Amino acid sequence: MSKKIIAVAFITVFGLEVTARLLPVEQGYFLSDVTDTDPVAHREPSRQATASSGWRLENPRSRRLNNEGVLHDDDYENGAGTPLVAIIGDSQVDAPGVDFPDTVQARLAKRGTWASRFYTFGMSGAPLSQYVVWTDYARKSFAPDAVIFVISPNDFHESFDEAGLFEGFHYFVSSDNGRYRLSLRPHRRSLRSRLVEHSHLLAYLVHNLGVPEWIRSAFADADVLSDRKIRFLTDWFFAELNAFGLGPQNTAFVLSPLSDRIYLQPECQPSSSGHPMATFKAAASQRDYPVVDLAANFCNDYRDNGKELEFPGDVHWNAEGHRVLADAIMEVLDKIAPNR
Repeated sequence: MSKKIIAVAFITVFGLEVTARLLPVEQGYFLSDVTDTDPVAHREPSRQATASSGWRLENPRSRRLNNEGVLHDDDYENGAGTPLVAIIGDSQVDAPGVDFPDTVQARLAKRGTWASRFYTFGMSGAPLSQYVVWTDYARKSFAPDAVIFVISPNDFHESFDEAGLFEGFHYFVSSDNGRYRLSLRPHRRSLRSRLVEHSHLLAYLVHNLGVPEWIRSAFADADVLSDRKIRFLTDWFFAELNAFGLGPQNTAFVLSPLSDRIYLQPECQPSSSGHPMATFKAAASQRDYPVVDLAANFCNDYRDNGKELEFPGDVHWNAEGHRVLADAIMEVLDKIAPNR
């Protein structure tokens, strides 16, 4: 290969890299190593990260990853002395496509409730089994006064290893005796991940143009789960909460709609019978936990305001969706206030 060709190639790649650095390429969201000695999933902390969709870099957002590797403008503090609520969920809570002032945690902090801090814990693909891991970490590290779980339709089947999406999360695996045990699927950052961190051109090729095999609809196969698994997972989850001291006096649930844009359907229905969500809702209600079915809130808000609550071509809630989520949480917040 001639020196001229090498020079042209170098200049071309250099020019593309410079161009990519001027564009809102998806960059900065890197999961830290998750191992038996550091088993709680979190992203690389204390940095700016950019989210955008597809080759056209749609819906670009730059957000801050705080000292805990969580998308939050504020660092998380232990012993701050002010009332704290932990909000735990998946990508709907993580919300990289929503500007921080429009997120549920920022909206709630402005509403003058009994709580002044709202710490979120969530990532794309996180299931119910992972929520318990984050809950345990949050209570030991920050001692929240209350916990609110935002439950998604896919949280149930993805709690089992065969349906789990990502490394770094905890899933249930079947033992030889037929019982289930919670197991970490370890994660170590790859060489590709570290190269992408330092090249916006590579980040564009991998994150904006790439279509990894594991990406699925947030609602795909959400109800493919045996009755035995549903009962096991539900009983285990509430037993863990009980062991943590989390009961109806300090814990509440918001149940996501079973499908996106449910408010556009002729009949807006809450969680349907036969779905794991219905079993979970019944179990929570039987134990007197406050529960809000977000489908009704979505439908009522769309009827009144006529604004869609998800991003175009996406299942994730936009700023309007987070406004309605904040309204739903306000319905149960007083019920879980300390010393009420």
